[in-house]
Amino acid sequence: MDTLANKTALVTGASRGMGRTTALALAAAGARIIVHYGRNADEAKAVVDQIRAAGGRADAVAADLAAPGGPHALAAQVRDLIGDRLDILVSNAGISKASPLEDITVKDFDELFAVNVRAPYFLVQQLLPILGDDSNIADRPTRRCSFGHRVSRLGQGALDHRRHHCRRRRLQALSRRNPIALHSVSNP
Repeated sequence: MDTLANKTALVTGASRGMGRTTALALAAAGARIIVHYGRNADEAKAVVDQIRAAGGRADAVAADLAAPGGPHALAAQVRDLIGDRLDILVSNAGISKASPLEDITVKDFDELFAVNVRAPYFLVQQLLPILGDDSNIADRPTRRCSFGHRVSRLGQGALDHRRHHCRRRRLQALSRRNPIALHSVSNP
């Protein structure tokens, strides 16, 4: 099935879990995949190898999205690899901390927001020049109940603001969610 032939997708956090599954599904549909990873180059290489073995196109890029310049560095690498056109951004990279309220520290809170809110916000900002009118963005869902997960859920407000801002600027395509329901993707 090549419904995404001639399309390019960046999947953050694609070296394992839901990101890996999403990257493989998009590749199976014909998209060229940019596999982002934060720490595990071997797992990312395995995803790239699996896509290539199936006849697909894929590259791996590393960036620490907890670092203030991480989204900027990732966007620069992506632009260097693919040029001036990104069709799909799956902002899947994220962290969680399943802890009760009294155990969450300022450091934990800042790290959750850095990866789950700041990184996807500034990644979109940096990729805007290469996201076309028909591009799609999918954000990582947060649906768990612990306080650490609720902190991540609070960050959805910032991402919702980003989508609202895109709509106000008539960038309708950037305000849509990608039709892939990430929370329903089964991990291998």
